[in-house]
Amino acid sequence: MNQPYAPNGFPNATVAPAAESERSGFEGFSIAAIGVLLGAAVSIASYFLTWYYVTEDPDAKVDGLTRVTNSADYEVEFSGSRIHWLVLCAAVVLGGVAIWRLIGKYQANLVRPTLIISALSVAAGAAGVFLVNDGFSAGTGAYLALVGAVIMAASGAVMALAKK
Repeated sequence: MNQPYAPNGFPNATVAPAAESERSGFEGFSIAAIGVLLGAAVSIASYFLTWYYVTEDPDAKVDGLTRVTNSADYEVEFSGSRIHWLVLCAAVVLGGVAIWRLIGKYQANLVRPTLIISALSVAAGAAGVFLVNDGFSAGTGAYLALVGAVIMAASGAVMALAKK
């Protein structure tokens, strides 16, 4: 082991800065990541509002967490699709990705998943608003979830495709 040693006793080694090809390119502050966090917050908040209500009696309703509020005239039994949970899942995942981007850990291999999850959140939000059973109407929460999903998707696309 005849390695040359520096005066401090450690083997001579140089540490070169990361090559340009090794850097992710996603550097610096990202306003798009803030947009994703805003959209995620709006989407998450929507789950505490009314998503569906009986058209003839707005007091009989279902919120985003599938809690049912019955009225004197109607008893609601929720047995709908669970697709609306996809918006919440996307909000949590994309919120985490946005934080990952803000701390500088976002990598090029996350671009495609970011875009796919963004698109799925908009599709699920639109399904929650437009695919409502007869006798029910979409409430404020469903529309707010769709708005949050659109904000997340637009900001997520910018965050994924714009490197600075």
